[in-house]
Amino acid sequence: MKKIIQKQFIINILLFCIVINLLCLCACKNPQEAVLNQLNDEVMKLHNETMPKMGDIYQLKAALKKQSETTHEDSTHLKEALLEAQLSLAKADDDMMTWMHHFTEGKNAAKTYEDKIKFFKTQKDSIQIVNNQIYMSIAIASKYVNIK
Repeated sequence: MKKIIQKQFIINILLFCIVINLLCLCACKNPQEAVLNQLNDEVMKLHNETMPKMGDIYQLKAALKKQSETTHEDSTHLKEALLEAQLSLAKADDDMMTWMHHFTEGKNAAKTYEDKIKFFKTQKDSIQIVNNQIYMSIAIASKYVNIK
């Protein structure tokens, strides 16, 4: 019984040491790296919220094109509105693709900590603008067609 208690005590001490070492490793992590990771996570959160909407854009563009083709020629105002909605969706799509390209290139180009901070803050603002544009273009296009 005494040996079991001793073994359990030793196991508990070893586990305690392992936990302390892990905590030390985490606490000793470069604080600048932690800030950069946080900023990257914020940017990627917006990207990941926006990216699934690209499927809606493709569906809406196709539906708007089809509706435009079947709209009577005497409905000039409606045809113009449909075209404007299509162009808005196309711009939102293009802006997302452009942002992703710049993000990938710029992430590797920034060398200093200050450049990386500036890069991530700029990219967060940029993806927020793209996000807003995508949601707005979808809302406008949805007035003319329904997608599921």
